[in-house]
Amino acid sequence: MRKLLYILISILILSFVMSCGRSADRRLVLADTLMWTNPDSSLIILQGINRDSLQGDENKAYYALLLTQAQFRCNIPLTGDTLISKAVEYYSDNHNREHYTRSLLYKGGAFEDMGDPIEAIKWYKQAEDNADTTDYRNLAQINFRMGMLYYNNYAGNNLDLEKFKKAFHYYNIIQDQRMTMLCNSYLGNIYRFKDQSKAKFHLLKAIEEAKVIGDSSEYYECMTSLALSHFYDKDYIMAKDIAIYCINNGVNYINDNCYYNAARAFCALDNLDSANYYFSKTNKNTNDKQLLAVRYLTQTEISALSDDKANYKKYISLYNNLCDSVSKSSTLDDLIKKEWVYTENTKKNVVKQFQNHKYSTRFIYSLLIIIICIILFFMVRKRQNTKALKEMMFALKTNYDQEHANQIQLLNTISLLQDKITENRGAKKQMYINETQNTYLKDVVAHHIEIMDKLLEASERDSDKKFKELFNSIISEYKNNDHYWNAMFQFVNDNYKGFINKIKRLYPSINDKYLKITILNCLGFDYIDCAIIMGTTTKTMATIFSRIAKKIGTNKSLPKVVYELKAECLNGPESI
Repeated sequence: MRKLLYILISILILSFVMSCGRSADRRLVLADTLMWTNPDSSLIILQGINRDSLQGDENKAYYALLLTQAQFRCNIPLTGDTLISKAVEYYSDNHNREHYTRSLLYKGGAFEDMGDPIEAIKWYKQAEDNADTTDYRNLAQINFRMGMLYYNNYAGNNLDLEKFKKAFHYYNIIQDQRMTMLCNSYLGNIYRFKDQSKAKFHLLKAIEEAKVIGDSSEYYECMTSLALSHFYDKDYIMAKDIAIYCINNGVNYINDNCYYNAARAFCALDNLDSANYYFSKTNKNTNDKQLLAVRYLTQTEISALSDDKANYKKYISLYNNLCDSVSKSSTLDDLIKKEWVYTENTKKNVVKQFQNHKYSTRFIYSLLIIIICIILFFMVRKRQNTKALKEMMFALKTNYDQEHANQIQLLNTISLLQDKITENRGAKKQMYINETQNTYLKDVVAHHIEIMDKLLEASERDSDKKFKELFNSIISEYKNNDHYWNAMFQFVNDNYKGFINKIKRLYPSINDKYLKITILNCLGFDYIDCAIIMGTTTKTMATIFSRIAKKIGTNKSLPKVVYELKAECLNGPESI
C-alpha cells in the first residue's frame, strides 16, 4: 500500500536525513522526549528495556545516559558512576556535543549523590566548558547544580550567588517558571545576609511564581524566608505576622523555622509567654545543623528576655561553636583555594609565554599554522558535505531508475495497489477502484516522476548551491500541493467508506494539519514517516500523535484509534 507514496519519502528524506536520523532506538527517543516534562514516565520506559536488545554502541551509550538522567530527575540516589561513565567515554569523541555535555553533567550528579562535592564540581565544570553557548537547558542545569553545591556546603566568596544568577538567566530564556521560582528563592535566601531590599525582591518574585504554578510547599518556604528578611530589617511586627500566617495556613508545608521565626519575633516584641509557646512547638531532637543553630539562637534570645544568665551563656556558646564548626568543615574550602591558585598560576604562565614569544618567529609560525588549520578544516567540511549530498543523490537515482523502468506498468496496473490495501486491512474480498480514483492515482504518480526528473537532472548539471535552491523550492511546492492531498483524501474516503467524513463529523476540533497526519497514519505511516512528510522532528510528531488522540477523547495511541475507526467504517454503513 505504501508503494504509491515511497517516491515522496525518497524526495523528502534528503532534507531531513541530517536531523531525523533513524539510527536511535525509538523507545530511547520517546524516553528522551518525556525526560524533562515527565521523568517518571521516562524512567518506566527505560526500565522496561532490556539493554541486550539495543543495537549498536550508540544506542547503548544513549540508554546509559538517559537511565542515569531519569534516576537523577526522579530523586533516586545514584550509588555509582559506572553506568554514566560508559556514556561519557562514548560521547567524548562522538561529535554529539549535547549528549557529551549531558553525560558530564550527570556524572557530576552521580558524585553529588555519592557525597563527593569536590569531584562533582569538577565534572560540572567540564560540562559547562563543553556546552554550546545556545544549549540553554544544560547550561541552566549545570549552573543550578553548582549553585546548590556551593550553597549547601557554605562555600562563600559569592560563588553560589554567581551560579544561581546564571541559572536564572538561562531558565528565563527557556521560560521554565518552576526553575526560575527556585532560583529566585535561593537568591532571596543568599541576599538575606547581604541586602534586604534585594532579598525581598527575589523572595516576593518566588512567592508570586509559586502561586501561579500552585507549588504550596515552595510558597510557604519563601514566606518563611521573607519573615526572616523582615526580622533582619528589624520590622518585627511584619516578621511575626508572616510567621503566624504560615503556621495557621501552611500546616502541611512548614517546618520548625516558622515556629522559630514566631518565637524570635515575640522575643523582640517583649512577649515572653508567646515566645515560649511557639518555641515549645519545635522538635528538640533535630540533627539538621541549620535548624539546630536557629534553635540555639532562639534559646539565647529567650534566655536574654527572661534574664536567665546561665542559659544565655550556655546557648550563645553552643551557637557560636556550631557556627564555627560548620564554617571550618566546609568541604569546598580546599576546592576554592585550589581554583584560585590554579587560576592565578595560569594567568602568570600565559603572560610569561606571551612576553617571551611575542615577536619571535616561533610565535608567528604557530599563528600561521593555526590559520592554515582553520582554513583546511572548513575546506574538508565543505568537501564532506558535497560528497555526502552526491552520495545521497546517487542512492536516490539508483532507486529511481528501477522505479522509472516500471513507469508504464505502474501507471497501467494501479489495481495492484488495491491488493496491497486489501491485505493490510485483512479483508478477504478484493475491492475495485472506480475510474475517477484511477485518474487521481495516475496523476499523483505522474507528478512524482516529473519532480524526480527535475531533481536528478539538476543534481548532474547544476552547481551545489543552485541545486540546493532548486531542491528547497521543489520540496516547498510539493509539500503544499493541494492536488496531491485531494487525491489522497479521495482515495481514503472511497476505500474506507467515508473515513474522513466520519472524523470531521465526530471530531470537529481536529484541524486541517491534524487531519492530514491522521490520513497518513490511516495509510500505514508511523510517526517518524509522518515527521519526514510534514517537515517536523520526530519528537514533535510524537507529541502531535498524542494530541490528536486526546482530541478524539481517548488514552489509546493514535494508530490504535485509527485502526478501530477504519474497522468501523468498513463494517458499518457509509458515513455521510
